[in-house]
Amino acid sequence: AQLKAAEADYNVQMLMAGPGGEFMSGMTVRIADASAAEVFAAPDCGPYLYTKLAPGKYTAAVTSARGATQKVSFTVPAQGAAKPVARFSSE
Repeated sequence: AQLKAAEADYNVQMLMAGPGGEFMSGMTVRIADASAAEVFAAPDCGPYLYTKLAPGKYTAAVTSARGATQKVSFTVPAQGAAKPVARFSSE
């Protein structure tokens, strides 16, 4: 309930999931802006990651503890939130 209440404070609400939709944790997340400059990095994330970024286009590189990486592109709107999902096909 506390996490749901905090959602409105963040305009990036990322989920990390496995092939069946199961939650995944222990991920390293790096987010780069449209010019490929890293704007956010955090180790040991998941299954949710909430942060605030300026409106614009971004790419997140999400790496599992086993070294598999998924890249997810998303756009942060001026109003509302981006809700990217990093879905791993196998782990």
